[in-house]
Amino acid sequence: MATAYEEKEIELNGITYLCEVEVEGNLVDESFDHEFGTEYLSSIELVGVEIITVYDQNDKVVTKRRIISALENMISLEDFNETEFDFSE
Repeated sequence: MATAYEEKEIELNGITYLCEVEVEGNLVDESFDHEFGTEYLSSIELVGVEIITVYDQNDKVVTKRRIISALENMISLEDFNETEFDFSE
């Protein structure tokens, strides 16, 4: 498993928030054998996403749990399909 960090802007009630997000992914081995040998393939499976810090339009940290919960409900794993991970560790 590897962890990457992304930023995502989300608009809620007319206010744009900048969310720092932790994304977790697994490297999945999709290799297979065929008559000419082995085809080595892999893919990334996203397994988790969590908002770490939220900033409002004035770059102030948001601490209201109600706002953070609403923002968490507006993100999904699919939002981070292009995230790059470092699996070398």
